[in-house]
Amino acid sequence: MAETIVLQVEGMDCADCAQHLQEAASRLPGVRRVEVSFMAAQMRLLAEEGLDLAQLQATAQEMGYKLLPAARRAPAEQNLFAFLRRRRDWTVYIGAALLALSLPLRWLLGGGLLVDGLLIAATLFSGLRAARIGWATLRATRRPDMNALMTIAALGALALGEYSEAAMVTFLFALGHGPRAGIDPGADGPQSGRGNPSDRPG
Repeated sequence: MAETIVLQVEGMDCADCAQHLQEAASRLPGVRRVEVSFMAAQMRLLAEEGLDLAQLQATAQEMGYKLLPAARRAPAEQNLFAFLRRRRDWTVYIGAALLALSLPLRWLLGGGLLVDGLLIAATLFSGLRAARIGWATLRATRRPDMNALMTIAALGALALGEYSEAAMVTFLFALGHGPRAGIDPGADGPQSGRGNPSDRPG
């Protein structure tokens, strides 16, 4: 018998994210129908009894999202600095430090291998998460998302020797698309908020 499962989605930045997650989830065995709302930050799916929630969680996590019980929300102020405990964000901090270090050196030295190396490293560190998520989304949906497109653009800028532009844009993209507060970071695993089995997503 099919049942309705409602999950909160952490990490979506736009309607395009919701569309890609919805498409990836719809490909999983046991999913009869799924709808992902960016505005509500919620996934609502009609699932068969054999649905593997762990596989659903793993798919979402590879794409940079986290599935939580629909009722598990926490005040934003409680999570203001929760992202500091998330390992994936330290790559952005390292990228920011390298970018900041390159600016005075560029002014003092006027460029050179050291400055170029710092800018290239800053681009790679800042863009690591976007590249990983972009690749996971591409594998799951067979379509590039904005993370994949940003990665391609950054690599193109590096190939053209536009190191400072690549580092700055990649860092700003990572900063603007980092984890959002408002979801309880202590929640574990894909627990479901289960509705009446006769309900239908709508």
